[in-house]
Amino acid sequence: MIADSAVKVAEIIAEKNSFLILPHVSVDGDDLGSMLAMGMSLKKMGKRAVLFCQDRIPDSFSLISGKYPILQEIPKERFDAAILLECSDWGRLPEGIDVNGSADMIINIDHHPDNTFYGDVNWVDPSSAAVGEMVFELIKRLNSPLDIDIATSLYMAILTDTGAFQYSNVTARTHAIISELLAFPIDVNAISRSIYREMDYEVLKLMGKMFSGSRRTSDGRLVWATLTSEMFKKTGAGDENIQHFVDGLSQAKGAEVTVLFKEMNGESNKFKVSLRSNTIPVNEVAALFGGGGHRQAAGCTLDGPIGSSRRKVLSAVKALLYRPRA
Repeated sequence: MIADSAVKVAEIIAEKNSFLILPHVSVDGDDLGSMLAMGMSLKKMGKRAVLFCQDRIPDSFSLISGKYPILQEIPKERFDAAILLECSDWGRLPEGIDVNGSADMIINIDHHPDNTFYGDVNWVDPSSAAVGEMVFELIKRLNSPLDIDIATSLYMAILTDTGAFQYSNVTARTHAIISELLAFPIDVNAISRSIYREMDYEVLKLMGKMFSGSRRTSDGRLVWATLTSEMFKKTGAGDENIQHFVDGLSQAKGAEVTVLFKEMNGESNKFKVSLRSNTIPVNEVAALFGGGGHRQAAGCTLDGPIGSSRRKVLSAVKALLYRPRA
């Protein structure tokens, strides 16, 4: 039972003293905001909480990223428990990270429906619009008081994983939580601007290249684009600030599925694939290539030349998009 799992996690945190908290690779607003809120709450409780993230934090999250130290190396010490946020399986952690070697227990907190329940304790709730909702619930169970910094972090977590409250995962529970967070003087305009309405000029140029090079099927139901290392080099844009590019493609009228292929760190034969859809379960497509996610938002990583890799993914998308309806 989900409620039982939540209670168990709260009991362990109340009992233990030291925690290592990690997000998934390619950190996003939900796991970043959630881990910051959890770190600050645990500190209020007199616990030791170490936050780890190898990724460079995107500038769009600068309003919260400095609220609590985030380390890029795991300290050489033993923790009572490691808390993994939004990691549906071990593959969502950075390569070379041995969490079992750093902690006595693994706590797995996630809202992805394809979670593999790899932890010693697993709290997985696909009905939650964001892990931020789950962390909010956890903080309340622990009777740890909210403050402006914690509330802002949780607001940003939920805001980003609901597409600014536009996705179908938004529920009455989502708005009830946001209402409680907004009891604090959160600068929602500044947050919205930093995430959705403001970007470096170099990133803007990169987005232009993406749009100009995008392609679609003849009926417009599938739209895709590719970002290469050469494009990043020519524009001077950093690859940590493109999280909403795939959503930009979704603005094409009539588009039911959008796919973004991004060359990874100058590796011409390795691509990150981001998928979005309002009609088909793109997590099923991602799963075919070792990835996962939600029905409407998923991703995977592919090895191989971009031409053949792209054809494989688009073929899998089309098989679902154009399959005969029962």
